[in-house]
Amino acid sequence: MIVAERRRAWRLAFICTTMSVLDAILGYLIGALLFDEVAKPLLAIYGYGDRFAEFAMTYNEWGAWIVLIAGLTPFPLMMVAIASGATGLDPAVFVSSSIVASGIRFYAVAGLLYRFGPSVRAFIERRLGIIFKAEIVALLGGFAFVRLGV
Repeated sequence: MIVAERRRAWRLAFICTTMSVLDAILGYLIGALLFDEVAKPLLAIYGYGDRFAEFAMTYNEWGAWIVLIAGLTPFPLMMVAIASGATGLDPAVFVSSSIVASGIRFYAVAGLLYRFGPSVRAFIERRLGIIFKAEIVALLGGFAFVRLGV
């Protein structure tokens, strides 16, 4: 749509970001509201009921980063949204991380298409996900380097 009408690039990026965040909020609500009825019994059947509390604590400690990373990679953000709701990740942290991740993703694509036009489309479709993954790996590597003192 941006290639067809470049002047609408920023409006379309805003709409895509907004809808992506609303979709993530829906996933969060599914995780928060249906966890007790659906997931908790399944966790108990498989003997993971006690371990989930441990998982939730670790997940919430790193939740902002998890949401941000999932939003920047091809990993389905809906899975992270449901997990965020199920673990009780702070909704403000979840929404703000979703806005940042979705905003970066959609505004980067809009900016590239606005600046370079149709010639960059193939690059975006084939390689932008790989570039985001490489940036995430570099970021996590930097954190590991600092934390472990390697």
